[in-house]
Amino acid sequence: MSDITRTVDWMKTRKGKITYSMSQRLGPNSYDCSSAVFNALIAGGFLPQGSFIGNTETLYSLEGKLLIPIGPSQAAYGDVFVSGVKGGSLGSGGHTGIFIDNKAIIHCTYGYGSNNMAITPAYQWMGDYSGLPVHYYRLKNSGGIIIPEGENKPQMTILVVDGYWGLATSKRAQEYFGCAIRDGIISHQFKSAHNQFIHSAQFDQSLIGSDLIKAMQKWLGIKVDGLAGPQFVIAFQAKMGTIQDGIISSPSDCIKEFQRRLTAGKL
Repeated sequence: MSDITRTVDWMKTRKGKITYSMSQRLGPNSYDCSSAVFNALIAGGFLPQGSFIGNTETLYSLEGKLLIPIGPSQAAYGDVFVSGVKGGSLGSGGHTGIFIDNKAIIHCTYGYGSNNMAITPAYQWMGDYSGLPVHYYRLKNSGGIIIPEGENKPQMTILVVDGYWGLATSKRAQEYFGCAIRDGIISHQFKSAHNQFIHSAQFDQSLIGSDLIKAMQKWLGIKVDGLAGPQFVIAFQAKMGTIQDGIISSPSDCIKEFQRRLTAGKL
């Protein structure tokens, strides 16, 4: 079974530990941008073991099969970007990596010191700095919900009970709580140990909070600030009847129960 968390974790465990090389790109000590992405996709089960380690052009060939086009505003945890003109993206003509959230990516790059699996801002690091066109993709069967940009049609999302708080779980919760925006993204969260494994969260320093979390806080009867902090997590775990340690783990028994109840339509 494919698992977007394993894909991202393959990249994260090599952060700062490998070097960038186009000539020695097959690991384990060095990769280039595309060989890193292919290995991460294999680790996550999106490609079978032993798959050909391709390049940016090979990734483009997977469009509509494994890679489903999305808009830049929809890019979230586990989504893939590929930059460069299709048919001319080889070598320095292209780049690729994986989103950590809408504003940050993890990628193997020669532009970040000597150890080159790095987490950087997405803007000006995807190849857009040199004017390359950037294409955004969601992995098929990643659990993410793909909504055409500009649309927000009601949809009953059927969940897999896997304990991972991803885009599908957030979208179903947005449906259940009647949120105006149902994009599967929990916006404007302050990252901490309590919420770092909410995979559909977008982290920043704004403290604006999320409309979904505000709706859930009202449901839980606690302070409403839109932030999934320790008070929210403990109250949420209590409501789900699971251990109240204040941490959303990955996977989480609390989220498994939440997914069961959301699918049943009875929280």
